[in-house]
Amino acid sequence: MFSKVTWIEPSSNSTLEELNKELVKLHIPTLIFIGILMVIGVVGNILVIFVYTRKYGSSTHRCFILSLAGIDIVSCCVGMPLLLFSMLYPYQFTSPEACKTLRFLHVFLVCASAFIVLAIASERHRRICSPFSNNISTRKIKIICLVAMAMGILVAIPAIPLYGPTGVETGVNNITGTECFIDSIYENSLFPQIYFSFQLILCVISFVILGIYYFRIGRQIWWHHTFMRDNTFSSRTGKIASLGQDNIGMVRKSVDLYGKRRDSESSPYNSGVILDPKGLPNEDQKRHSNGSRSSTSSTVSERDVVRKTSTENKAHLNTKRSLKALVQNFISHRNRPRASKSNSNTSTVSNCGGYTNKRTKEITTMLFIITVVFVLSFVPHLVLMVLISIDKKFLDKLNPVEISVFQFFLRTFVINNMANPIIYGFCDPKFRRECQTIFLHIISCGRHYEL
Repeated sequence: MFSKVTWIEPSSNSTLEELNKELVKLHIPTLIFIGILMVIGVVGNILVIFVYTRKYGSSTHRCFILSLAGIDIVSCCVGMPLLLFSMLYPYQFTSPEACKTLRFLHVFLVCASAFIVLAIASERHRRICSPFSNNISTRKIKIICLVAMAMGILVAIPAIPLYGPTGVETGVNNITGTECFIDSIYENSLFPQIYFSFQLILCVISFVILGIYYFRIGRQIWWHHTFMRDNTFSSRTGKIASLGQDNIGMVRKSVDLYGKRRDSESSPYNSGVILDPKGLPNEDQKRHSNGSRSSTSSTVSERDVVRKTSTENKAHLNTKRSLKALVQNFISHRNRPRASKSNSNTSTVSNCGGYTNKRTKEITTMLFIITVVFVLSFVPHLVLMVLISIDKKFLDKLNPVEISVFQFFLRTFVINNMANPIIYGFCDPKFRRECQTIFLHIISCGRHYEL
């Protein structure tokens, strides 16, 4: 997969070692880049494993984060050093064991991460868009992560016999080097084409599934934000704008209480979807009724209001109504000019209903950013591999500057192995605080921080 040193005169007396050094000079920017990412990735993922293991309770997103951190640690400690070795010796890679290990780890780490990212998207979609479904226990999430890694191993196993040290033309004096690429015994075989095509199809399917999941998640969160902004109880004025808005305010309080009971995760942060399918608890009605008495309409109790309203309003306040039915009844009382908009909102609730709390949105946003970084870091590598497979002479047409750029973008997938700790630092205030405390502990030689 390395280029010929076409910028050197064919008549020169260069040796294989000299040609190897000439090509390595073009790899220096990429070598520095990978080296920096490797150091950051090792430190960052060690912090992730320590903080999320010691400072967080058991939860679904914690299982996913620790699984990704484990994969990234292997990549930074084993995969990246082997990748650096292959770039330092592009024409002198003669170890079959190192070559097969490098290629196996490359495929395994990317595929395992991809399957875990798919599992994350599926779990977030279920939690936000299917709130009535049963919660997935942390034990099942661990099993899902193990299955994802096992599937990564299965996809990577064919890489072991496929790759090996193979001859490569340097373009100078008929000197032939040795690089880690497809073994020469498969040079005229369909096996490499079938394997690469399978990987490409797998990538495309994964990207499509991720797109569908996060489109539905984004649509649900956007609808919920818009609906609550337009229709919830206004605490600034201290008045109840309408009976429908009053009920929605009660719903928001009750579903928060219910969510604390319903969510099986014991994390300090509630990361679940909160929804009360049975309506408002009696005690919450009492608290809300007491709060109403202190307002300008405090002389009218909740029960009196119900007696004076229509049959639909009675159903509106029925404590055994689900949130979905309550929202649908509320929308039916809105002004006629907004009927079409309300119908659209009702349809959205029916298809993808649920009440998401703030922490759920924060975790979903964080995991979504992880997914986006994974996809964007892998796309350049995928595009360049497709170009090489289509045009066999693609590398021979590149000048030295283009070769340097090509080698850089061919390895952008390693960004994924160090980016996650940085994403957690920006999106998770608790993780950020814990990391700051650890650094202060290190700087102060342990005087102000107890593990």
